[in-house]
Amino acid sequence: MKVSLLNLATIIYSQSKKICRFVHHQKTGIFMKKFDYKKLLPHVLAVVFFLILTMLYLAPLLQGKQLKQHDISTWKGGAQEALDYKQKTGETTLWTNSLFGGMPTYLISPNRDKVFSYVDRFIKVWKSEPMAQVFLYLIGFYIALLAFGVSPWLAIAGAIAYAFSTYFFIIIGAGHATKAFAIGYMPPIIAGVYLSFKDKPLFGALLMSIFLSLQIRANHFQISYYSLMVVLIFGITWLVKSYFDKSFKDLLKPFLYSVAGVLLAVGVNSTSLYLTYEYGNYSMRGQSELTHDKENQTSGLDKDYATG
Repeated sequence: MKVSLLNLATIIYSQSKKICRFVHHQKTGIFMKKFDYKKLLPHVLAVVFFLILTMLYLAPLLQGKQLKQHDISTWKGGAQEALDYKQKTGETTLWTNSLFGGMPTYLISPNRDKVFSYVDRFIKVWKSEPMAQVFLYLIGFYIALLAFGVSPWLAIAGAIAYAFSTYFFIIIGAGHATKAFAIGYMPPIIAGVYLSFKDKPLFGALLMSIFLSLQIRANHFQISYYSLMVVLIFGITWLVKSYFDKSFKDLLKPFLYSVAGVLLAVGVNSTSLYLTYEYGNYSMRGQSELTHDKENQTSGLDKDYATG
């Protein structure tokens, strides 16, 4: 396996240099300015290193072994009927009889858009979920640190420290796949907002919008709420800073770009968001019709369940 990994790194390195040389010699269109491929090499090496690190750490998966994950097993039980139907007919069913005597398949076997499916797969690289999640932890935080002005080599170290946090592997082991993906997309979202308000309003908003779209697509809104909390704290801090610097007018453009980015991200996922909202009203997250234990009830989840 060591030989194959070395060959992989050598091939990617060699091809990257060829691509960069090609870009360097272009003299038309967007390539009018000379491009120094040496600036790209640290990022290419970082990606290769993250791929190798993921493969080495999760080497048993390459040997055909599987990680036993409770939530994944239960999900397969609930979604199997819908998955078999799609494999047989090529169509997506919106109803299954596998759970609770029958229920919609909005959340257990959603029919997602194809465009962002390709983007999602490109960023994750790996098709195997545990490997995709670990790689996403690494590359997501690496992008964030670069946005905050950290050098590529320190960003690699920071990405490793972030990705190998104990809790992140606990949720992978438990099978909280969507939560892990949402956490992986969280750092670039925050970094995009930072870039937008710092000095790159359009690029930062675009970065935030892409990763927010992917995070919403992951369908774990708890982490999206946490992302929103961090962004709000950042926004308040930047607002106070602007007050003392008397630079309120400089906030208008990044604010408008960021709002547009959020609207785009929500719009891309509008179908799944609305169906989740509609179904949530009829689930345990909606208003309870039971008359007992009133003190424990809210307009959504019971207090002991939400805080337990």
